[in-house]
Amino acid sequence: MTEAAHVTATRRSYDTVAADYERLLAGQLDTVPLDRAVIAGFAEEVERSGGPRTIGDLGCGTGRVTSHLR
Repeated sequence: MTEAAHVTATRRSYDTVAADYERLLAGQLDTVPLDRAVIAGFAEEVERSGGPRTIGDLGCGTGRVTSHLR
């Protein structure tokens, strides 16, 4: 299937800056206790719900939040 030109341009733009973005945010959550607490609270609610424990961190950048959910 052929991708629309604007979709291709957007994807290429994101691909161009992805490595720099990851370096820029590396360890950022290590310095923000409140953000980590919110993520931990979310994980506890998922656990407590008794439902599926699979969470998708989609379209959210480098997956830096997912690493705190494991």
